[in-house]
Amino acid sequence: MASPSIAFIIEPDGQVEVVGSMDRFTARAYVNAGCFFPQQSLPNMNMMTICKSIGDILYEKGVIGHVTVDLVSFPDPTSPSAHPLFWAVDLNCNMTDYAASCFFFDFLMVSFVAYVLIDFFINLGGQARPANRQVHHQ
Repeated sequence: MASPSIAFIIEPDGQVEVVGSMDRFTARAYVNAGCFFPQQSLPNMNMMTICKSIGDILYEKGVIGHVTVDLVSFPDPTSPSAHPLFWAVDLNCNMTDYAASCFFFDFLMVSFVAYVLIDFFINLGGQARPANRQVHHQ
């Protein structure tokens, strides 16, 4: 059994953006010790589809901002070689430590580990110069 989490943002206009995904690990029962990211326990899973379906419902209820959904994944008992099954077990409507670590890693790496190119500007001593930022959407 594994414990993946997916962090995303619901924008004020209802758009959903994946922040990151991670596999949590525990120090003892029910105590998270840290995480590995990106998550590997749900291979080939479209994180955007999960985030969009949850995000759309939350937006209808008036929720915007940071959201992290905690899952448990486990082998399919009817077909152990099939894709793992998963259940949502918790929903945090705030910026979690795990989501913050994804943002921090993105900042430190200047997003060299991503796929979609976005332009932004860095202000260096009063001079703004273009920089590239890439965002990974799974």
